[in-house]
Amino acid sequence: MADWKNRIVGTGEVDPGELTPNPLNWRRHPSTQQAAVREALERLGWVQQVIVNRRTGRLIDGHLRVELARERGERVPVLYVDLEESEERLALATLDPLAALAEADDEVLARLLEDVQIEDGPLAEVISTLAGEELEAVHDPDPEYYTGKLDGLIYEPQESEPPPVAELYDTSKTSELEDAIMEADLPDDVRAFLMLAARRFTAFRYDRIAEYYAHASPEVQELMERLALVIVDYDQAIELGFARLSDALAEEYERVMGDA
Repeated sequence: MADWKNRIVGTGEVDPGELTPNPLNWRRHPSTQQAAVREALERLGWVQQVIVNRRTGRLIDGHLRVELARERGERVPVLYVDLEESEERLALATLDPLAALAEADDEVLARLLEDVQIEDGPLAEVISTLAGEELEAVHDPDPEYYTGKLDGLIYEPQESEPPPVAELYDTSKTSELEDAIMEADLPDDVRAFLMLAARRFTAFRYDRIAEYYAHASPEVQELMERLALVIVDYDQAIELGFARLSDALAEEYERVMGDA
């Protein structure tokens, strides 16, 4: 079996104005993330280098940190790698998605967060989310675009007609990623994998989904429940892995169900 290639060819510290953003960078950085990363840099400083392909001079990772450093006139620590253009595209496409495949060890995470005390600010919101105190994704500050928050799950029709299916989801980000993947020079298996990953960026509008569910046929309702687009049977949702109860909530749930 061949050894893994070491593509790292150097390090340095440069003026951010010398770094070239990658035109195929698909990551977008909303104001919430910008504020959190800015605070992390102010509290900790640089703990990770940005990645630059020496062959093309383009960034592969660290676009937001470079932009924030440019605003402050800070120099940027750089890790240089040597990649062909097709390899650069693969790295650009997969660095974040591959990291996102990691699963959390809730017990270890809880111990870690016990000693992380931040009272307020953007990083405090991130910590609260990691601790399970909020449902809404930190990376998306617009609650009407993509959110798990609802004022209440009401599965009775609130409107005379079901909403059009096109109102139930937004694939604009997915389509943008799919276009970039299709334009890239990639092996077929890598392209197929990335196309699957791109679907995770489809935004579901759960308020409209709930209304559609209320009008749907029993067959469609059953499928929507199995897909966790709505949850009406919490035992089934837990069994299928869509939801997880904390010990305290589980005890209260058992008590209430036992009294029912």
